[in-house]
Amino acid sequence: MTADEKLPDLETITIYLTKRFGAVTGVCLKTVNAGAHGVGYRVDYKSVARKRDERLIIKTIRPQDFGHDYLSDRASAHLLANQSYPEMQGHIRCMDVVGYDGTDLQSLRKCRESFIVLEAARGAEYFGDFKKILGKKQLSGEDTRKADKLATHLAKLHSKKYSGDNAPSLYARKIRDTIGHGECLMGVFDTYSDWNFISRQDIIEIVQKSIPHWDRLKEDHRRLCQVHGDFHPGNIWFYGEELILIDRSRGIWGEASEDLFTLLIYYLFYALVEFGEFKGPFRDLFYRVYERYTNLSWDTEVLRSAPLFLASRIPKIVNPNFYPNADEMTRKRLIAFAKNVLDVEKLDINGIEDYLVL
Repeated sequence: MTADEKLPDLETITIYLTKRFGAVTGVCLKTVNAGAHGVGYRVDYKSVARKRDERLIIKTIRPQDFGHDYLSDRASAHLLANQSYPEMQGHIRCMDVVGYDGTDLQSLRKCRESFIVLEAARGAEYFGDFKKILGKKQLSGEDTRKADKLATHLAKLHSKKYSGDNAPSLYARKIRDTIGHGECLMGVFDTYSDWNFISRQDIIEIVQKSIPHWDRLKEDHRRLCQVHGDFHPGNIWFYGEELILIDRSRGIWGEASEDLFTLLIYYLFYALVEFGEFKGPFRDLFYRVYERYTNLSWDTEVLRSAPLFLASRIPKIVNPNFYPNADEMTRKRLIAFAKNVLDVEKLDINGIEDYLVL
């Protein structure tokens, strides 16, 4: 049984909603997002007690790739979301974690599959703003205000440090997982097909070059801080100019440069897609966010770990299953970027173009 093939039917979902939230009517189920990691379903219903329409999201995880092979892997991600979402200001709520045995939604003890039930996010994902910028080829006041808000949010988020007894273990795990986790560098490479823009030797070289960074960074646990863990434009939503976050991932504590450079590399990516080089409005956003973040956070060491986290994000960005619209040359230049940036122990923030040389 897979999460996608055996989603509960409407009757089962209605029974669950009634048990969890009281009497409901008019339950409707609609697929709203099918991605590489799983499928999201929107559940609309009317609450009898509240006499109003309600909406929830049921999100599944595919039982393949990215370290999601076993029920325990998928349940672990759901349970971590249940724990971590409430601890982040502005994040949507996790309403429940449920198990499914093929007949009923119930506690996880006897379940054969798990799903996460989420508050439905308001607004639209930040990728929508990217598309608008591509069309107008310049920044508006709204664009710069949103960029400032993202930088400010990250600086505030990362200001919360963790120094408990298990801090060394947590930080070492973050660095290790960045290379070996099923959703990160090696795990994403394991999903690759025979694509022309990357060779087997390219993959081996990137992984090999990442190992010295693991050894260099893993003991720097004084930098352990609160993180989002997957701060890309698809997980960043705006309702007007209100920031709303979804899909916090892979832990509560980590390295600040992961969040910062996960966002920044998408500005680089879209500049290359649009102009073939690092220029234009997306370049402006890249440096605007970086400069505001560093001015607010006073983080003078974020560039030390940047090479590893930039390189680890690139296999996702160049993967046609994630982003099918980039041309082959853009993908090749980003692969070159990953290899070149891993040759340095500190990112030259003013020399981004130099890392793109084939």
